[in-house]
Amino acid sequence: MKNIKVGISAPVDDNIYSLLVTHLCIFEPDVELVGVYSLKMWSLRRFYSELKRLGSRFLIKIWRRYFSESDSEKTSDKAFELLKNKGLESETLESLCSRHNVPFEYFNDPNDNDTIDFLNEKNPDIILSIGSEILKEKFLNIPKIGVLNVHMGILPDYRGIGVTEWPILESESLDKVEIGITLHLIDKGVDTGPIILKKNIDINTKDTIEKIEDKFLPNMVEAMLTGVKLARDGKLRSITKDQPIKGKQYYFLHPRLKRKVSEKLSIFLNGR
Repeated sequence: MKNIKVGISAPVDDNIYSLLVTHLCIFEPDVELVGVYSLKMWSLRRFYSELKRLGSRFLIKIWRRYFSESDSEKTSDKAFELLKNKGLESETLESLCSRHNVPFEYFNDPNDNDTIDFLNEKNPDIILSIGSEILKEKFLNIPKIGVLNVHMGILPDYRGIGVTEWPILESESLDKVEIGITLHLIDKGVDTGPIILKKNIDINTKDTIEKIEDKFLPNMVEAMLTGVKLARDGKLRSITKDQPIKGKQYYFLHPRLKRKVSEKLSIFLNGR
């Protein structure tokens, strides 16, 4: 084993996935966490960027995060338990990094010159990308090994978003539903980089879409740390070799389609 220098790109300061991965990297042997940054939540630049990318869905996302008390927002209880088990329930990325002397900064955009300068100065071997921002070539060229990402979906078949629902919607039976995660290196495409590993997520008879999505977080954290260990040990290999990743890119579902997915999942499970 050899020492590896790791940088982390996080979407917001209180992102649970980011906190768990950062915590684990801090305590992982022969891993040096050289820098962590979070995007500024309320910068105008980020607001307009997200609004352009997501449209009205971004406004809905803000409403649900800060103002909604709906049941759909209570599915984070299990995620909070993961934080509590690590003693991180009162932490932010800034406070966690401060306690362990890890350089931490806030930036407007991952592709800004300020962000690029920060990462170049830290000279990471690998960067862990947590979030959905499109990373440009100058960012991707910083780490010696590459930029790791865990995709909520099985690649290459399910690229993009909504990849919990689409496999159910498009399948004829439960045994053909492909729901899971993929650890891959990011390239200039959308979820088209070399694949490191895949893991399917089991569906139980009492599952709903929300309960299935609750299972993603612990699997994503485990996959990301596995990627760090493989890189540290010089064993990070693509299972797709040099083959181009194709597959179909998916997008947000209309609410009517989401309702149809829930109905279809119920039919699948009741028919077992």
